[in-house]
Amino acid sequence: PQGIPPAPLRCVCRSAAAAATLEVRRAKAVEALRKALARQCEALGLVAPPQLALERWRFACKLAEEQGGTQLAGAKGKRRKRGLCGVLGTPDPLLPCGSGVAGGDGGGLVEDLVRAGVDTAKAERAAEELHAASVAEAAKLEALARRLVDGGDAAATAAAGRLSVARPRHSLYY
Repeated sequence: PQGIPPAPLRCVCRSAAAAATLEVRRAKAVEALRKALARQCEALGLVAPPQLALERWRFACKLAEEQGGTQLAGAKGKRRKRGLCGVLGTPDPLLPCGSGVAGGDGGGLVEDLVRAGVDTAKAERAAEELHAASVAEAAKLEALARRLVDGGDAAATAAAGRLSVARPRHSLYY
């Protein structure tokens, strides 16, 4: 009918394998950010990143996104509605991906790096680089989600079907 806006495209996978694939990729994206922060800290002369710095940064940035109405990086001026969890085009629920989130104090990461002995300018640059990596990972996840929605892309669905879980005695392997 005319005058009724179309329903937003929800990220609902028809198969459990596709949904599991998306979640495993999301966990791998967080691990990639963890490794990126470790490489940055090593380049800055630190033995290891400050303890829980990545988690504090992620949660502070996600809180800023939620409170600020979230402008997605690269959204070309379009504001996204809050509270639409699972709707394609909205921020990733785990990765910071809003524009301007890295500005200011860098979500607390700059303070953590300065406390560890890093120069403020270098710490700000590291926070900006980590934010850029997070935005890139979130974009990859959204592209995968678009392919997996409702069984979309056959290649992505086939890749989801190859996901296997081995259950040894004491741990899980994906």
